[in-house]
This record gives sequence, structure tokens and C-alpha cells, in this order.
Amino acid sequence: MAASTRTFVSGSFDVFDELAEMLVGWVVPGGPQTADVLHHAGLEARTRMLDVGCGTGRLLARAARLEPSAVLVGIDNDRDAITIARDRARTAPSPIELHLASADRLPFVASTFDVATAVFVLGDLPSPARASVLGEMRRVLEPGGRLLVVDWVRSGCVIARVAADAVAAVPLAGLATRERHGRASRMLEAAGFDEVETARRYCTLAGAAELAVARRPFAA
Repeated sequence: MAASTRTFVSGSFDVFDELAEMLVGWVVPGGPQTADVLHHAGLEARTRMLDVGCGTGRLLARAARLEPSAVLVGIDNDRDAITIARDRARTAPSPIELHLASADRLPFVASTFDVATAVFVLGDLPSPARASVLGEMRRVLEPGGRLLVVDWVRSGCVIARVAADAVAAVPLAGLATRERHGRASRMLEAAGFDEVETARRYCTLAGAAELAVARRPFAA
């Protein structure tokens, strides 16, 4: 892995992570997406996991509690978010490596990771940038490595429609709406990943979303 911008921090459990998970559970019926992502990640001893767009590091901190011997790495291009992630990582039960970096230029050699995740990262990107990020994630995954993506989808649900109607009644609310890029699973198919499937769908106050699971092909 790249040596520059590398930060290792460790410590004990942060109680605020549990509060954050509980609050997210109010938005996502059935529980937060992080639990589903980590379930499908299948973390084991020394599993190498990369979280692209790690934000404030909540997913990585929970992964550290779930499998302390996993090799956990996160990147984000938001300096403030990385600062918060480093503070959170200090209370994690095992080291977390964090980089201030762009998702379309990952600072790692090819075939570095067993698992890569991207939670609400790709859907907000224009198509060329999204393709570039997916290409980079495919590059740094081992052949057969797992990719887990959670993102918004165009299809709605009752909760989302009620929330959207309420927001639409607010002046200038359209300035805050998101563009929906379609199904996350289709993004992964278009990027050349294998064994693509939709593992779970969500109906949230912010809109409909899904968890897509795929693998990097073994063949070049």
C-alpha cells in the first residue's frame, strides 16, 4: 500500500458510534445499511477491506469491532471528514488506515484488497466520474474480490413519496433534490463486474436505495 498520507490509529470502542447507528435505524426500516454491508463483506482474519468515500469512518469503526484482525483502509477527499474519521479511529479496537485521496485515483497498487465498499458515493457522480471510480475499485481488488455498493435508485416507496411530497411543498426545495442514476447493480454490470446481485432494497425518508454485491472477474 502507499506509504504517503498513511495514518494508523487505534484504541477502544466509541459509544457515539452506537448512537449514530441507532439514529440511522430510524431512517432505514429494518436497520442501518452498515450492518448489511458488513454481513456481505464476510470479514475474516486478515481480510483486506477498502471503504471508498469513507466519510467520518463509521463503517470502518464498526468493521474493526466486528473483526479486529481485519486490515481496514478508508479514503475520502473531504479533509474535515478524514479528520473526524481519524478521531473516531483512535477509539477503535484495532488499527484503521486512512487516506486523504480521490476515489478516481486510488493510492494503491493493483489487487491489494479482498473487499471494497462504497456507501452512497457513486450515485451523486456524473457518468464519466462514476465509471472512473468503479474502474479504480476493480483495479485494486483481487481477482474474485467482493465489491459492495449502497446507493440511491430511481424507484420509490411509500415513505419516500410522502417525504418527497412534503419537501416539494417547501419553496426552493428543488435545489436540495438528488439525481437518481438508476439501480446500483446496473452500474456494476456496466463496469464489468461478475456475479452482480441486489442483496437488499431499502425504503428511507430520503428515498429508495439498494445494496448491490459483485465480484471482480478472475479473467483480465
